[in-house]
Amino acid sequence: MDNRLVYVEPKALDVVMNELLEGLHAIKRKSKIQNWDIEHVLAALREKRAGLYLCSVDGKYQGFLVLQRIQEPAYWNLHIWCAYNAGRIDLIQVFFSHIKDLARALGCKNITLKSTRRWSRRLKTYGFQESYTEVYLEI
Repeated sequence: MDNRLVYVEPKALDVVMNELLEGLHAIKRKSKIQNWDIEHVLAALREKRAGLYLCSVDGKYQGFLVLQRIQEPAYWNLHIWCAYNAGRIDLIQVFFSHIKDLARALGCKNITLKSTRRWSRRLKTYGFQESYTEVYLEI
């Protein structure tokens, strides 16, 4: 299998805008994070505060990742802001080695992502409200 993770320069966003908007709208429909805004993602991509990476397997478009390099006080993280699956594969699983290689190349210590999870229901009995879960992998 030929897996490719291809960075899209901000000046080339218009070329992939249909696929990008389709994916961002799908993510927004599923998101439980109330302040998640497509315009924020687009602005970050245009201003190089985030990067768009198209995912393909054997030359076929499978979706995209929007990644951010985020500075913590003592190190950098590579944050997976958006992951859109246009095909029938698990993007994170299939492209995980590429994501780790990119994180290392960018000098990042961790890979992070935030996601809502239903298992937080148990904590609601104590008054907690579901917001998101942040996970990381030290590399």
